[in-house]
Amino acid sequence: CHTKLKKNAYSMMRQLIVLLAIISMAFCVSAQETATVKNTSHKRGYKFNAELGLGIKEQMYFSTSHGYNFGNGLFVGGGASFMAEWGENYFEGDPNMITPVYGEIKYTPFNTLVSPYIDFRTGAAIDITNKKVRMMIAPSIGIDLACVSLGIGYTWHTINLPWNGLNISASINF
Repeated sequence: CHTKLKKNAYSMMRQLIVLLAIISMAFCVSAQETATVKNTSHKRGYKFNAELGLGIKEQMYFSTSHGYNFGNGLFVGGGASFMAEWGENYFEGDPNMITPVYGEIKYTPFNTLVSPYIDFRTGAAIDITNKKVRMMIAPSIGIDLACVSLGIGYTWHTINLPWNGLNISASINF
């Protein structure tokens, strides 16, 4: 029973991320300001994003980052996440949860509707379940599609939980 619920939850999260990306791309392409700024990563000023992600080890997360875009594809800022495990422990009432707080640097080299990016986050991971604070490092690469980012990354925490591993994400960049 738990295995079926786990598979359904994972399938639902994948579908949600794909739907979010499709809707966001349609919104972003229609909302472009000028022909000179095609990618929101090349618009100077304050920027924030909302991101949804899935880890391959049965966890999902929501994060938001806020910071400054320098207008050349470089973003520097910080943010916070909420990560929860949906595996067997979750359905038995004992989920693992952590809240990372991090600094972030992201670089998108091309001012085009489609551009690769590289991203690096590091900070503290607050382990809510075990009441500990540990270090977190999370590099990722991906593609910016106008104001939507799709990525794959590796998250590493010094917490002895199943959080370390590959993850996929979709975010909307404002």
